[in-house]
Amino acid sequence: MKNYEIKIHYTPEFDVYAYAEGECIVTKENYRTSEFSVDDYTKWKSGMLIQNALPYLNEGDREFLISGLSPKGFKQLCGDD
Repeated sequence: MKNYEIKIHYTPEFDVYAYAEGECIVTKENYRTSEFSVDDYTKWKSGMLIQNALPYLNEGDREFLISGLSPKGFKQLCGDD
């Protein structure tokens, strides 16, 4: 179960950005993603594939959004491969 919050902020140019922050479902450690566009996040939540909606996020950040699993938790669960 995902256990994170989306935190939104505005740039001086009135662009809306956010990041996800919360507890990894495996390690129970806090994890924070890189910033992403709220518009792109909304596209993903509306059905677009995450790799198409948020291509600039790394695989670890995208996995955290999908499952709540941080990169460290993924390594613990699945190994280094």
